[in-house]
Amino acid sequence: MTIKEVLQIGVAFAHDSMDQLELEVLLSHVLSKTKEYLFAHPEAEVLNDDVEKFTSLVKRHINGEPIAYLTGEKEFYGIALNVDNRVLIPRPETEYLVDLVINTVKLKNDNDITKVLDIGTGSGNIAVAVAYNLKNVHVTACDVSLDALKVAEKNINRYNLEDKIVLVHSDLLKNIGDLKYEIVVANLPYIGTEKHIFVSKETKNYEPHKALFGGFDGLRIYEDLFEQMSSRKNVPDYIFGEIGFLQGGDLKKMLKQFYPNASIGIEKDLSGLDRYFIIKNLC
Repeated sequence: MTIKEVLQIGVAFAHDSMDQLELEVLLSHVLSKTKEYLFAHPEAEVLNDDVEKFTSLVKRHINGEPIAYLTGEKEFYGIALNVDNRVLIPRPETEYLVDLVINTVKLKNDNDITKVLDIGTGSGNIAVAVAYNLKNVHVTACDVSLDALKVAEKNINRYNLEDKIVLVHSDLLKNIGDLKYEIVVANLPYIGTEKHIFVSKETKNYEPHKALFGGFDGLRIYEDLFEQMSSRKNVPDYIFGEIGFLQGGDLKKMLKQFYPNASIGIEKDLSGLDRYFIIKNLC
């Protein structure tokens, strides 16, 4: 059976629930070939075992299992990362947090090492993307989940960033020393259990709940973070983070309790929805 015929079988199985690109990603994974190879060699023969593996993955995805978990990879900020069901799948929206860190470091225009703290690192996507793209940064990446840190370690090793990223098992800042970090970046769980419950069935069924839910309104873990951070002697120059699209107003009110004189901004994503917070002038 040829590559072209196998993809046609995938279309028949999917019944419009998958697009051509998704089918190509799964077949590329099974064959250990690039999508460009599939396009250039539509008449290449596919082994029966590989056809069965492919159709099995198609059926699993139709039932809701994310493609990133099926292939074990997800592209983020132009690099391929290892992912599995121990970590949240990196989202394209989170790439803007990497932009914020990179642009802020570049504005320094000097050769000093910038120390970045990545809280709730998960797969290590933010830490790896920042360290991969910036020469003069050291990143401390922490997570409460030991399983997540194992995935992050794989991604750090994959790009030989062991000298630039340190992993710490920590519930927010509890195991983080009082070192001065110029930049703190956080993408913490922000889906609410009673309010702001915006989550797809597939995400709820397959991705780790510990990485998704942040208390009744989705902001309780952020509140814990800022309570811990406000007691630290060394405050960061910037704090960047991601929130749900209806949480901007509530977050600003909460932050004013901890940092009444800080500059707090809420920025929108490409869909025009509140998605990011930027805090500076914390002193």
